[in-house]
Amino acid sequence: MIILKVKSYLFASNINPVLKISNTDTDKFYIIKEVKSKSGVYRWINNTNGKSYNGSKVYLSKRLYRYYSLAHIINGAKNSRIYRALIKYGYGSFSFEIL
Repeated sequence: MIILKVKSYLFASNINPVLKISNTDTDKFYIIKEVKSKSGVYRWINNTNGKSYNGSKVYLSKRLYRYYSLAHIINGAKNSRIYRALIKYGYGSFSFEIL
């Protein structure tokens, strides 16, 4: 229930991100450096179809390492929409925001 309220808030409001990266393929090392030792809410935005994927983590760098681990996303693709989308569209089709 709480997750649904947070998701509806994220979609309904105009939140200005703290960090916004337009191409997550070319800027992956910059993203990981920027999130080191930080926690927060993040959003992946598919620039091809406009869909977004939200999440939160205490250690954002650990989560980002998993997103950029091809072995990890392939193994988790059957259970994760963002993993399937990253495989299908490629990292270059996504923007990343820390909210």
